[in-house]
Amino acid sequence: MLKKFTDEFEKIPFIYIADGHHRTTSSVLLAEELRLQNPNYDGNEAFNYFMAIYFPDDELKIYEYNRLIKDLNSQTSEEILEKLAGDFTIEKKYLVPFKPEHSRQFGLYLNKCWYSLSLKSDVLVTLGLVPSLDVSILYDHILAPLLGIMDLRTDNRVGFLSGVKGSNELMRLVDSGKYACAFTLFPVQGVQLYAISDSGKIMPPKSTWIEPKLRSGLVVYSLSD
Repeated sequence: MLKKFTDEFEKIPFIYIADGHHRTTSSVLLAEELRLQNPNYDGNEAFNYFMAIYFPDDELKIYEYNRLIKDLNSQTSEEILEKLAGDFTIEKKYLVPFKPEHSRQFGLYLNKCWYSLSLKSDVLVTLGLVPSLDVSILYDHILAPLLGIMDLRTDNRVGFLSGVKGSNELMRLVDSGKYACAFTLFPVQGVQLYAISDSGKIMPPKSTWIEPKLRSGLVVYSLSD
């Protein structure tokens, strides 16, 4: 039975870590540490392995990871919209939630109103796999220059909400006063994810939300047995 599974896995040319890369990295670091403590290891010890689940890519769904911003960086809504008009074509959608239909298009919820933001064709976008991602364009043209958010990993003025939560949750968080505005994005496409991984590059923080996810529970994997 084990050989049957082994033979089937040998037919798979590539395996990508779509979710859980932090847990994977920590497992590798732990294994390296334990190997140093056990120089006579033979590779069959439990610490040489970690638990994982595999899904075929045609059963995965990549959702966007939307952004929420706590303040407008000492600017009024009018000033922000005026500055956005330099790089984006803006269309007012009023109370109709706007979800981007293609790349280089964004939604903005501000002051109980939705806007569509379409990057103008003459705006220079840095070439390259990562800089051309919508999450990078949003950062390079809006979050950093207009809102002063320089580090997505450490700036507590920015929040993230997966696309599975929907536009109503974005609106609720902004209308509650917890955030000043929200941006919706077009999801990263599978071909982009694979190309960036194959090139050894790293996506910006919170670029994708991958489904399905395993249900929460307690699973123990013993390193001593």
